[in-house]
Amino acid sequence: MSNFCTTCGKPLNPQDAFCQNCGARITPSNEAIAKTPDEPQTAVSPTPQEPVPAASDQPQVYVNPNASQPASSTPVQSQAVSGKPVQTSAKKGSVALTVGLVAAAIAVMAAGLFLTKKPAPEPVIYTPIAEPTAPVLPSLPPIQPAETDLPQGTGDFAQYGISCDASLNTEYQYPAIYDDDGTDIPYGELFFTEYEAEPVSSEILAYGTENDMDLSGYEKKTLSSRIIFHQHDASDRGVVITRYTTDYYDLNCLSDTGESFEDSYGETYYRYEIEYNGSTEYVYFFIDSQWDDQDSYIEYTETATFLIPAGYDGVIRGYLNPSVEEVTDGEANRDYFLFRLN
Repeated sequence: MSNFCTTCGKPLNPQDAFCQNCGARITPSNEAIAKTPDEPQTAVSPTPQEPVPAASDQPQVYVNPNASQPASSTPVQSQAVSGKPVQTSAKKGSVALTVGLVAAAIAVMAAGLFLTKKPAPEPVIYTPIAEPTAPVLPSLPPIQPAETDLPQGTGDFAQYGISCDASLNTEYQYPAIYDDDGTDIPYGELFFTEYEAEPVSSEILAYGTENDMDLSGYEKKTLSSRIIFHQHDASDRGVVITRYTTDYYDLNCLSDTGESFEDSYGETYYRYEIEYNGSTEYVYFFIDSQWDDQDSYIEYTETATFLIPAGYDGVIRGYLNPSVEEVTDGEANRDYFLFRLN
């Protein structure tokens, strides 16, 4: 090793008695022993350490004190400066302490992440609600000709040439009369708006039991209609219309066998007899109607509901000209407007 001046720090030759730079006297007692500037400094490698176990529920971490670490703000190991190795202590206790602290810090950080991590939300599973399935109704029996005492095709309507061919959603000019004198004829716009046939429901069967009706083997037929009068004085004068229910095979069905009753709900219903399938059966019907008086028109609406032996095709519902006493005196689509429920 070279000697250096203890005063100015310049290098000395072994034979120098005085410093060539500052003139200080050189004595053995004040010589400074140091490494030459260009002599490389050697880092002392510590004794390899055993892995330090982390917390039992965290991955084990081993910190090699000799391995260079990337730049980080975490104090795991000192960083190298200017490309030169950094001297570390070779004392076992110091290395063990450093490794222990590092492992503890990592364990604490990992535990902190574990404790502060929010549980993942449970997935929300959409289960579509099944729409209720409509009950499957039994199919209607095929239409059968009504059995009467007359040869088929020679019922009253056929015998007298009466037409019953009114159709749905067709406008007919209906001739009513005013209520005050019956001379003028206000024409209304008549429509048969809806017709439906279906087997009787359990509710209707129960209703029949309550009112002494045996409705097993029956079907329900419903016909809706409306008449609109646009005359400005129709509301003040009043309008008269004639509703009509009869049977294709027997024009006198209502006058001969027709009856009216009050049901268990206080409502009125009607019935008449028919000869069908070799026995006497009944046709029951209910009429729900109302008048609606508006500023520019008045309107009559009704829904007629019939309970009929399944397959019977003779029921007729419609309107007559109030000036016509009998359907046989009138003319189709001028004096009478009839819909056959077949």
